[in-house]
Amino acid sequence: MSITGSSSAMKNQQQKSKNIPLLILLICLIPVVGSTLLYLFWKPSDFVNNGELIGPNPVGELRVGIFNNSPFTFSVVDGRWAFVSMASVSCEEDCQKRLYLMRQIRLTQGAESERIDRIFFSSDGLELSPELVSQHAGTYFVESTEEELNQIFGEHADRDRFIYLIDPVGNLMMKFPDGMNPSLIKKDVSKLLKISKGWKRIDEPE
Repeated sequence: MSITGSSSAMKNQQQKSKNIPLLILLICLIPVVGSTLLYLFWKPSDFVNNGELIGPNPVGELRVGIFNNSPFTFSVVDGRWAFVSMASVSCEEDCQKRLYLMRQIRLTQGAESERIDRIFFSSDGLELSPELVSQHAGTYFVESTEEELNQIFGEHADRDRFIYLIDPVGNLMMKFPDGMNPSLIKKDVSKLLKISKGWKRIDEPE
């Protein structure tokens, strides 16, 4: 090989090496940029009366409550969507309906249901019956305080009247009020699962 050819090959190799950090940075930014663009620009024509976009409010790093005698963080659902609801004082009809809807709407997604988790926060020492917990196996039942819930949802008096949605990169980004037609919630969730199917964490195996 000529000196000129060898020099050219070395320059090409050096250029490729310089591009690797940039490529890694771009891969890391894809989920974050995707989530932000989804919030800013996702306005399908039939979106009227569906869930309300909020935030996106990053909650992925928050330590909020106790689950199975250990501190709970949203990192346990990292890379998946998550339904979230809450109650304090008691979990009566509306509260139980939210738990039911989170379970059933997840099931309607078929094979995609594995990409959705469910989280329920109870505060003020609320104790849930074993029967209710058993009916919703697979849900993260988290014991929390009002101060911890304020970190996630803010100090809103009606915050326990919604089902919330957290995206795969840890942003609280949508809420559905009590009384909303379940088919509209299902429609939103189906679209979000489809849009985000190509999102991939940097540490996820090929």
